[in-house]
Amino acid sequence: MICSQTVLCCGHLLISANRLTAFYKPLTHEEIWSTKHTLLAVLFMWILSIISALPFLFIFPESIRFYLMKKGIVQLFAGGFATLYDTIQSVVINTTVVLFCSVSYVCCFMMARKTVGRNASIEHNLLICAATSAFPFFIEFIRAIAGVFSSFNGLSELYVLLTELWFYEIEVVASLPMWLQVIVNKSLRDCLLAEFSKLRKRSTPSTILPDRGCGVSSNMVTIYSR
Repeated sequence: MICSQTVLCCGHLLISANRLTAFYKPLTHEEIWSTKHTLLAVLFMWILSIISALPFLFIFPESIRFYLMKKGIVQLFAGGFATLYDTIQSVVINTTVVLFCSVSYVCCFMMARKTVGRNASIEHNLLICAATSAFPFFIEFIRAIAGVFSSFNGLSELYVLLTELWFYEIEVVASLPMWLQVIVNKSLRDCLLAEFSKLRKRSTPSTILPDRGCGVSSNMVTIYSR
């Protein structure tokens, strides 16, 4: 849980930084986000996510328990300092994402209004997609604050409810960018439609009418594409 949350948050930080350099450093944007630099950023992101989960293994090993339920479901229970660490870390991570993304996208939108050029519309669409993808973190930020409140005030039922809500939020955060790219990015839609058209043509027979002037029989020849 901690690893996945950290990876998603760091990923959106990288996306917002990418959009920021696209508008404020357009001449060096490709150099900044070269393949080497991008791989190093992703590697650092995963290392950071793994480090964030290490306290559960070395500091709070006795606070986490697995229980086999009646229906054969393995349930994870965490309490004590492990719950407190998880809650506070969630607040810190989401606060960082909300603040950084908010400032970055506001600056990008201000610069986008002045941007003109051949790729301006594409950059605008990518900016809208990135900003919309980060919106669920505002909801997660509110959930994390409510989790801290319930944890410090002993509201266990509310804390369990908020924890279950987190699983649904992760599904939205993980899948939303993909669908937004399809909705916002016209070039991507055209590419997908072209690929689907190619697949459809390969699976359907095509009929060729030969030229009568070549001395070939006027019978139609049907070719089935593999």
